[in-house]
Amino acid sequence: MIQKTRILIVEHDVSDIELMNYELKKGGLNFESKIVQTEIDFDASLKNYHPDIILCDYSLPAFDGPTAFKIRGQLAPEVPFIFVSETIKEENAIELIKNGLTDYALKDKLFKLTSKVKRALLDSKKKKEKELHFQECVLSEKRLARAQQLAHMGNWELDFNTMNVHLSDEACRIYGLTTAQNSHYFDTWLSFIHPEDMAYVTSTIKASYALHDFSYYSRIVHRNGTVRDIYSECKFEFNNNGTLSIMYGIVHDVTERKKAEAEKEKMMADIIIRNNVLQQFTKIVSHNLRAPIVNIQGISSALKQSITEAEKNQYQLYLFEAVENLDLVIIDLNKILQTRFEKVETKTVLHFDNILNDALKSMGQLMQNEEINIASNFESCTQITSLKSHLVSIFYNLISNSIKYRLPNTPSRISITSETVNHKIQLTFKDNGSGINLLLNKVKVSGFYSRFHPEIEGKGFGLFMVKTQVEILGGSIEVFSEPGIETRFVVQLPL
Repeated sequence: MIQKTRILIVEHDVSDIELMNYELKKGGLNFESKIVQTEIDFDASLKNYHPDIILCDYSLPAFDGPTAFKIRGQLAPEVPFIFVSETIKEENAIELIKNGLTDYALKDKLFKLTSKVKRALLDSKKKKEKELHFQECVLSEKRLARAQQLAHMGNWELDFNTMNVHLSDEACRIYGLTTAQNSHYFDTWLSFIHPEDMAYVTSTIKASYALHDFSYYSRIVHRNGTVRDIYSECKFEFNNNGTLSIMYGIVHDVTERKKAEAEKEKMMADIIIRNNVLQQFTKIVSHNLRAPIVNIQGISSALKQSITEAEKNQYQLYLFEAVENLDLVIIDLNKILQTRFEKVETKTVLHFDNILNDALKSMGQLMQNEEINIASNFESCTQITSLKSHLVSIFYNLISNSIKYRLPNTPSRISITSETVNHKIQLTFKDNGSGINLLLNKVKVSGFYSRFHPEIEGKGFGLFMVKTQVEILGGSIEVFSEPGIETRFVVQLPL
């Protein structure tokens, strides 16, 4: 059913009311009307009748048009208002139109009334639709802003004509800006990128012109000074002549996700390390621990046989030696267990000069040889936050290893340096000793009880302890060696 147009008529003359109704019906308008003559009735009708349009005489006995127009402006400013009068002057009508009057019609020309009413209703409908669309857009923007805030995802747009970048509210929050700081020149926007990622981001943008869309991960420097990880998806738009006009995209704060991934990687690395330790323990049980036990069992069986006193004494010496070897293996195993599972020490700020001095003091007689020269350079990176006992042990074992396996009749030169590489602290221990043939011993390096120089007394336990302690500190160790020329142990530890 087609809804009728509700017309509120403010008029006291019955004949004029009949003439207006006649003209409106003749013009094909489907309507219903309500007649009022006083201010009280007019006020009540605006509140309760909710008219679609108001037709009002300029002068009434108990009321007047300008007052009605003022009340309508207060209670229902969106309702079209047309003066229908024979007394209104043109200059008054023009002034009222400037103040919001929809139109006016003269009573002696009522044949124009219908067209004026229809035009006013059409304009009112368009205005309402426009306002509704605007409200929907505002609501949509609010919903988008809420969604972006929940997802930590914002959007931006770069106009290549002005080189200005406009940021959404959430994009502003990601960069640490207020929502009022949503427009920046392109160079200012680039300044948010972490300096170490700047070359990568700019080259990625330039290399993607022909692709039209691209994505990348990078870091930004938040306005509070913290570093945030972001993911960006971007798209280019070109005008009709092929000239680049707009680049737009989204920026997603993935800092927490990156942290979670790092934790996951750390957990997996820890699992791998623990699995390697388990394999080492298996090797201890199957070989290093089993060997002296088998010897003891064999000697015990021999002692039960009928043997001479001299043989008995010899077997006892063998037994004592086997027991001592077993005890040494158990002592070494206990050291590993203590190193891996004791957590009584806390991390502190340690200066490499002090760590080196502590390690050298522990060496005692090893450092009495005047042909040993140790040079250190810690200027590039002077300190680290770590566990002192582990770090001193690493220095001690690597330095003592260099001294122990120095070339005969050749002054020993050992150098230790520190630097920052790829967000890690790198320590390099270099010597001119006998070295390791990595082609033959690659699998054995840092293995349990691995020995590369059988002619020199030792068990190979030191390198295993170094590897164990480096991994406990969250680091890694590599060895590079040319036999008889140079050996380098490169230790990387977290900042």
